[in-house]
Amino acid sequence: MHNSSSISRRGFMKGVAATGLLASGAIALSASAEYNETTTPKILRGNEFHLTIDRTVVNFTGTPRLATTVNGSLPAPTLYWKEGEEVTLHVTNNLPHSSSIHWHGIILPTNMDGVPGISFPGIAPGETFTYRFTVKQHGTYWYHSHSGFQEQTGHYGAIVIEPKEKEPLDYDREYVITLSDWSDEKPEAIYRKLKLSSDYYNFQQRTVGDFFEEVKEKGFVKAFNNRKMWNRMRMSDRDLSDVTGYTYTFLTNGQTPANPFKALFRKGEKVRLRFINSAAMTFFDVRIPGLKMTVVAADGNLVQPVSIDEFRIGVAETYDVIVAPAEEKPYAIFAQSIDRSGYALGALTHDPAKVSEAPEMDPLQPLTMVDMGMDMGNMKHKESGMKCGGGMAMPMGGKMKM
Repeated sequence: MHNSSSISRRGFMKGVAATGLLASGAIALSASAEYNETTTPKILRGNEFHLTIDRTVVNFTGTPRLATTVNGSLPAPTLYWKEGEEVTLHVTNNLPHSSSIHWHGIILPTNMDGVPGISFPGIAPGETFTYRFTVKQHGTYWYHSHSGFQEQTGHYGAIVIEPKEKEPLDYDREYVITLSDWSDEKPEAIYRKLKLSSDYYNFQQRTVGDFFEEVKEKGFVKAFNNRKMWNRMRMSDRDLSDVTGYTYTFLTNGQTPANPFKALFRKGEKVRLRFINSAAMTFFDVRIPGLKMTVVAADGNLVQPVSIDEFRIGVAETYDVIVAPAEEKPYAIFAQSIDRSGYALGALTHDPAKVSEAPEMDPLQPLTMVDMGMDMGNMKHKESGMKCGGGMAMPMGGKMKM
């Protein structure tokens, strides 16, 4: 097993110095300072793992901040397991407060689930907890903290479980694509603001001008009744995201759109992309302009393959897609937030020196009664799920565009 817990002396001293400055509030660093040195999550393989939860200085916006990391990495290392084998994970907590790791979607004994107050007490500061269980499934999963707001500050990582038997899917190479949201604000501050006003970060509220535009489009009666209906429910059709790009920077594998993660390919190859939404709050609409995606798995489970242009991925969901670039050129892996306040960006490219520019974001799509779970009689499968064989619809975080 590769061990990525060792840190260079330079990196250690830099982290200590920056931590001291952060604690005192005396920060005077260049806007170009880069403390997050890794460009891709580390990969750990094997049956026994040593994971250390700690604080690491990162800089996504020009301002250094403390993140909660595993083995100094954000996202945490990608863990590769094998179906049918026993894994042992020694998790040490170097934080000044309790922590944990929850193995999201993994079938395991209750006392190994990693949820403080339910399956175990948590991992106290300075302590090590050993998780041990047999892997009973395969697919794309992830792990994260279940303590406080640690997940929002970077405590999450991918799990790839290889099947016991021969891989049933045909592809040449694969990449994990971890989508997430980062804020320089402390999550406790975000929470306090939301308690004061649930739409604190929503700057796309309806205006009088919007009403008159709706009148032009639908006529006065329909526009008035539509507004009246939402007002009676004391709800807004612009209530898409509680926390938005006003405070969030959206990341792909821990990289900002200004410095996108790069996934390399050769012409004619089939590339499997394992998408994981590790965001605290954000739903993403994902597409790769110029490429069809074939969805082959959802939440770790194989599905009947279906070709799509775009899919919506909710918080904690995973989707596996296969793409086959026919040209040697860079493609944008584009994940726009559901409220269109920003986007995460990666690059699928034949040349590490070349990336594709992000496309323009789509117009904001206000909520409808279907989105609110109403008007069920008029709901179509294409609005609620991905059409599968036998006339069944697989529930999704949102609609897929065919």
